[in-house]
Amino acid sequence: MKNIARNLFYSILGAVISNHWYGLLAWFYSKVMEEVTAEGKIVRPSKKSNNKTTVLALSAYAFRKDPECLASSGELRILQIPRNWEARLFCCFYKQKETCCFKKNKLTKYIEDNDQCYQYKKTLRDFLHGFLPKLYKRLEIKCVISPHFRYLPDVDWGSVSKEIGVPYILINRDSRFTASADNIKMVTGLLKSVVKFEGSHMIVQSEYDKQVCVNTNYVKKERISALGCMRMDSLLRRVKTAIPNMNSRKKIVFFPFNLYGVLAKAGLAQFFTDVNVALVQLAINHPEIDVVFKPKAEKTPWNKEVNVVFKELGINLQEISNIQVDPYLNVHDLLFEADVFCGLNTSALLEAAIAEKPVIIPYFKEIQKTEYEDCLFFKDCYHLFDVAESMEELESIIIHRLNNPGIDEKIMEGRKTVFESYVSSLNGDATEKCVSLIK
Repeated sequence: MKNIARNLFYSILGAVISNHWYGLLAWFYSKVMEEVTAEGKIVRPSKKSNNKTTVLALSAYAFRKDPECLASSGELRILQIPRNWEARLFCCFYKQKETCCFKKNKLTKYIEDNDQCYQYKKTLRDFLHGFLPKLYKRLEIKCVISPHFRYLPDVDWGSVSKEIGVPYILINRDSRFTASADNIKMVTGLLKSVVKFEGSHMIVQSEYDKQVCVNTNYVKKERISALGCMRMDSLLRRVKTAIPNMNSRKKIVFFPFNLYGVLAKAGLAQFFTDVNVALVQLAINHPEIDVVFKPKAEKTPWNKEVNVVFKELGINLQEISNIQVDPYLNVHDLLFEADVFCGLNTSALLEAAIAEKPVIIPYFKEIQKTEYEDCLFFKDCYHLFDVAESMEELESIIIHRLNNPGIDEKIMEGRKTVFESYVSSLNGDATEKCVSLIK
C-alpha cells in the first residue's frame, strides 16, 4: 500500500512539474510549511508576516538552533520546509539510481555543459525560476537561509533565489575550521574542491573560519562575515547571572571523543580504552560522585567502540548506579549542574571554561608527539586547562578539582580570549548581528 501511495504521489508531482503548474505546487508547498515561533515551537504558519521579515530556512533539521535564535529576536518570521519535501522535489530532477551525479560528490563540483548531470541541474533550476516566485509571493518570503555549503538541494534552491532577487544567506553550521591541524587541512581541501559560493552572503562564527574561506577563494571577502554563534547568546546571559551549584553530590561530565579509528591506525587504541575505563573506575571507587557520559548522539562511533571495550573488560555500566550515559542532556544545563568537565575535541569544553568550571584534558604521554596530535582541538590552549598525562593523574586531578574548583583570574582572561577567538563575542550579541545582516 505504501508503494502504491508513493508511486501515485510521484506521478502527480511529475505531472505538475512537466506541465509547469507552478501556482498549484506553490499552493501545496505553502500548506506543508512550518513556522518557528519566538518560543521555539513549531506551528502552522501565520497567514501574514505582521511586519516581520519572512525568512525561509532550507534543511532546517540540520541547523543547531539558529532558526530558533532568529525567531526569538521578534524581528523575523522564520518558516521552514519539513525535512522530506525539499528533497522530494530535488529527486524529481536528479534520478539517483539512473545517473552518476551523486558519485564522488560530483554535484558539488564544477560540471561541464555537455555532462548529463549539468542538464539535470539546468532543468531543475529552470523549473525553480518559475516555481519560487509564486511560492515566495504567497508566503511573503524575503530571504532564504541554509546551514551547509554541501547540501545539494539548498545549493540549487538558494542560487535561483538569489537570481530572482531573494537573498540566499549561508549560515554555516560547522565552525572551528582551524581548531586542529587536521581540520585546517580537511576544510581547505574541501573548499578548494567545491563550486565557489553562489549565494548572497555567508556567515561563519569566527575570523579564523572566515580567513580559511577567503584564502581558498571559496567566497570573496566582502561576501562573508564572522558574527559569532547565536546559540551562545543565551549561555552567556546565564553565565552572568549564575548561582553557585549547591548540590550535595558532586558531578563530573565527560564528553566522549569519536576518534577510535584514528587512534587505532596510529597504534594508540589503548589510549581510547584507558580514558574511558579511568572514568568508570573513578565512579566505582567513589560512589558518592556522579559520572555523566554525554556523547553527541545516540549512535556515534564512540557508542559502538566503547561497548566493545567494556564488554571485553566485563564492565556493565547499567550495574554502576552513579554512571549516566545520555546523549540528550542539554549541555548548557549541565554547565551549571556539574562541577568538573573532561573531554577532547569539542567546543563544549570552551563553553565550560567560560562558565569558570574546571576543565581536564586527557593528554596522556603515549599520544604526545605522535601523528595523533594533529587531530587535537585547541592544542594551543591546553595551558588554560588541567592536563592529565595518565589514568592515575586523570582520577587524581578530578578529585582535586572537585575539592578546589576555583579558576585563577589570569587563566580566566585567557579563556575569554580563546572563546571569543573560536566561538563568539562575550557580549552575547551574535543573534542581534545576524538579524541585522539579514534585514
